[in-house]
Amino acid sequence: MKTMKAKWAKAGAVMFAAAMVMSSCTNDEVVPSGTTPVGDRDAVKTSFSFAIPTPVSRATGVDVQLNKKFQGMKNLRLMPFFNLTAEGYVAENSVLAGLTQLTGSTIGTNTDNFVQTFPDVAIPAGDVAFLFYGEANHASDYNGVLNMTPDVSVTALSPADIAFTLENIVEGTYTGGSYSTAAALIDAWNTNVTSPLVSWSEGLSEGTDKDNAEALLDQYYQFNSGAITNLRVTLQFLQNQLGTAPISLIAGASDVKNSIDNMATELAKEAYDNFPANLPKGAYKLENGIIKFDENGPGGSGIVAAASSTAYSYPASLYYWANAYPVAYSDVPAFTQWANGVLPGNREVISPSTTQIALNKTINYGVARLDVKAAIRTADGATIPAGTVGGQQTHVTLANHNFIVKGILVGGLPDQLDWEMHPSDGDNYSKVVYDTRLDQADYELTSATAPNYDGITPFMYCLLPETADCTSGSQDDLGHTPNIALEIYNDGPQFYGLNGNVVPEDGTFYLVGKLVYNSNVADVTRVLQQDYNTTVNLTISSLAKAYNTVPDLINPRLELALAVDVEWKQGIVIDVTLGE
Repeated sequence: MKTMKAKWAKAGAVMFAAAMVMSSCTNDEVVPSGTTPVGDRDAVKTSFSFAIPTPVSRATGVDVQLNKKFQGMKNLRLMPFFNLTAEGYVAENSVLAGLTQLTGSTIGTNTDNFVQTFPDVAIPAGDVAFLFYGEANHASDYNGVLNMTPDVSVTALSPADIAFTLENIVEGTYTGGSYSTAAALIDAWNTNVTSPLVSWSEGLSEGTDKDNAEALLDQYYQFNSGAITNLRVTLQFLQNQLGTAPISLIAGASDVKNSIDNMATELAKEAYDNFPANLPKGAYKLENGIIKFDENGPGGSGIVAAASSTAYSYPASLYYWANAYPVAYSDVPAFTQWANGVLPGNREVISPSTTQIALNKTINYGVARLDVKAAIRTADGATIPAGTVGGQQTHVTLANHNFIVKGILVGGLPDQLDWEMHPSDGDNYSKVVYDTRLDQADYELTSATAPNYDGITPFMYCLLPETADCTSGSQDDLGHTPNIALEIYNDGPQFYGLNGNVVPEDGTFYLVGKLVYNSNVADVTRVLQQDYNTTVNLTISSLAKAYNTVPDLINPRLELALAVDVEWKQGIVIDVTLGE
């Protein structure tokens, strides 16, 4: 049985609580209206300052700023709006009051409290509130993305027009072999392997030879994985059968074997070791001899929703946002006045006489964070159950294996986030994130009779979009119960997996579970919630339901189980302030 405990931690209501401070220039400095929105006609140029506190944190994880180092910020947008709520905040039907500001600006890295000032920021006069968005300045090798629309050049919009989407992963190409793309490799497989086998079998006359050829073809059709290691095992099986009597004695068998030998030689090249490039290793299946994209997820794991496209997505980038109104001060407040991320003071209507203003709300994370831990639970300290063969339970001897985590997949994520970075109404929740950026590269699973997760550091911190509100409906509703899968490399002898299949040595397999909402923590209403982190403890106690496998052509079918235990816990609050 595999157990998961998920704990919530308040990741950042405040990882970036910034106080915005603006000091006005003279009334003569007015932005011409031209083709800009009405609100810009009385815009007052201001200097705009951000006060950035030291990120307060507890662990490592550069991408999510767990190392207490603020990475800086890019893609800034400060958007003023009219037509506010009674409380003075931006609403879905508010109207953009002026040009989006700070679009060409950035904030640099830092490790201590500091103030960043932007001069000549045009703030429209009148009763306005602001939406602020910004994206962490990630390392160049981090490929997580949230795409925000519309473009900053759009000057007539309401918040309802704003959306965020994940970016699909594009499959890579291959160098050093005859086939540079997956399509070319798939076509070559059909030409050199499946078509020769079928033509040969169909061309034989009725009798023993034809029966043996058809039996071989039936066995070939039982191979179900398009992972490169499994394709190589499939070819080896065919080579062995075609080169051994009685099949080797059948007319035409040598020609078929020669074709398959050529394909085996080609696929043995290092060029294809990462097939399919950038995607999960089990993204393709082998169905009746045809390599095709597995619409149900790696090895038919079911992690991909029925409505999903054939694309996997990168994780999200670290995004920030705020909905806040301005507060006026006669003197620029000290950094420490943003106690608990909130600046006291009355809401200010902007006028030429306004000298200094700051946002009343902190800037918070707009995405969720998934912290993943995993371990093997072994009852006897030496083995873990696998499938049943001939009525007898088989076991994997852990001393002979290294099980190495290569990545995770999380399915059932929203297709789009709205302006508040919540899932859009009516979302299909068809996105699947594939993340291989481990905090501990090539994480080898440890084993214990009772894993102590308090002593285990997460091997991955994955940034994800928020999922559905679970305060109503059931766990079967869209977006309520995301799926999670570990992608694991088998550095050891083959073992039996799901439905009588074999996970080969050097093969990749998947173990799948569900993240079921069960929270007693105030304000935590979702499995993945913006500004919070969910820690998932994955306990592997059996391997009988390992997906993405090669069929066992001799022994009977096997089975396995995976259990999920979810517990929520309030965690660290990280303050982040806009202003000075």
